[in-house]
Amino acid sequence: MHHRSRPRGAGILLLALAVVFAFGGSSGAWAADWDFKRDFVTGASASNPSGPWSYHGQTSSGRYLFTTHTTSGGSGGTIDGWHGSQDACCNLGFPVVGVQPPSTKTTTIVQPSNSHRAVVGWTSPTAGTVHIAGSIVLGVDASFTNGVDWRLERGDGTVLASGTLLGPEPVTPFSADITVATGDTVYFSVDSRGEYSNDGAWVELNISESDSDGDGVLDDADNCPGEANADQADADGDGQGDACDPLTYAFSGFLAPVNGLPTVNTVKAGSAVPLKFRLGGDRGLAVIASGFPQSQRVTCDGNAPLDPVEQTASPGASTLSYDALSQTYTYVWKTDRAWAATCRQLTLKTADGGVHTAAFRLT
Repeated sequence: MHHRSRPRGAGILLLALAVVFAFGGSSGAWAADWDFKRDFVTGASASNPSGPWSYHGQTSSGRYLFTTHTTSGGSGGTIDGWHGSQDACCNLGFPVVGVQPPSTKTTTIVQPSNSHRAVVGWTSPTAGTVHIAGSIVLGVDASFTNGVDWRLERGDGTVLASGTLLGPEPVTPFSADITVATGDTVYFSVDSRGEYSNDGAWVELNISESDSDGDGVLDDADNCPGEANADQADADGDGQGDACDPLTYAFSGFLAPVNGLPTVNTVKAGSAVPLKFRLGGDRGLAVIASGFPQSQRVTCDGNAPLDPVEQTASPGASTLSYDALSQTYTYVWKTDRAWAATCRQLTLKTADGGVHTAAFRLT
């Protein structure tokens, strides 16, 4: 590739990058927050690294901490931060991690050298599931650079996301979800693709513990992190909150005036039959599966016991209601006059998948 000649260290290439780390889900309430730009420490006497953050150069023999303070300038602006003194490559002491401009810390810079990746590290202060999301944009004329490689990885070297930018391109998003133990590390690094050391990145990093369902209980302690359940109720004691337990109903069987099998209920064709049942309490009105009840014509069994339906309902549209006093559901099933002198089987399927049947002879 042809390289354009220019003075070393001039015209720092700026690459816009936004990254968000969040424990649990990608949305929710934050219980703790570590912000790279906010927490970044500058100044010759400042301590480094700061909190869970660390800044590294990467060589064939591994990583080393940036320990030397620098205030460097170029056509891209001044960088105030930390550089690797072991790297004699360039007059600005690249690689470097810093802020620009230092007075407002509006932009954090991650800038590699020809031979060293520039790396931002984060060491987990707790255990949990980490959601990582971000985006990256090359911010200058591609004729001034051979492009950059970027990489998001675990401390064990597992690459979570990576890419190459060669010129002005649309925003490139990336994301990853991983589980970390206390002390585990995650690294984001930027590397040059040519002889120039002027390939840098603007970086935004935020790491937060999350309460994905917003119920006030952190995901790692929540017995049902996908559903709001502040009371953490767990009636069966299985460690999974009631809000996440599989849907099950305690179906009582059909109640009077309808009998379940093997009894055949006799009813006048065209009448409305109240189907009554209990489900162990108020489960709302969305308790019947879509498309049910269903009925189909069947052969009449002359040996089956018969029982007349003593109570019918007023004609009208088929409806479901719930009586809190008796904890009873009632579905009014309308029969058709044309069903006279036939037998039918009615099937009621509840929302938990239960299937319940009753037989009818229509007169």
